[in-house]
Amino acid sequence: MNQLMSLGKKYHIITTAREDTRDDADTKQKFWGPDILGSYRKAGPGAFDIVLYAKQEALFDNGKRSARYIVSTVKDGSFPAKDRTGTLDMVEPNDFRVIFTKFTAAKRAGIELAKVQ
Repeated sequence: MNQLMSLGKKYHIITTAREDTRDDADTKQKFWGPDILGSYRKAGPGAFDIVLYAKQEALFDNGKRSARYIVSTVKDGSFPAKDRTGTLDMVEPNDFRVIFTKFTAAKRAGIELAKVQ
């Protein structure tokens, strides 16, 4: 993980992961997260400035049901998501070109990104 994080100072690193569902034995609550091994499961999302969660959102228009695919940048308690850069909206279209363009345009324009903690 340290090697991956050190590359992030020079490059944009993009990874994907399948979703894994876990049940909390004490609270009986479900949690979703990346399907990665061992300690990386908890440490992985913390290593990145932007963590997105893709999902389908149901829409109803005049009684007709449809859906759109979106990505969330805000953690809702069930799945990890964040935007430490401060450049993305809470919900973005499921189009990586749009997301990457927003992030890189802000960086090129010299807009100060949120400080990484």
